[in-house]
Amino acid sequence: MKTLPKSKLYTLIALTILLVVASSLFDRHKALGLSEELTNFLAGFMITLAIGLILTFIVTAFNLIRARAGKK
Repeated sequence: MKTLPKSKLYTLIALTILLVVASSLFDRHKALGLSEELTNFLAGFMITLAIGLILTFIVTAFNLIRARAGKK
């Protein structure tokens, strides 16, 4: 069984960091000294980036599956 390429591993690590930071931003605007709107915007932006990374990962996986099916 093949291991995950380094670029995909880094993508998963970035995705995990984005989701953890975004989830910790909600309701922490007072502790950070930022406005509630700004922290909610930043959290929403990070979640949007995470969704984009997930979709990119899925599309790449399907392309690899199709490429392998074409070889056989």
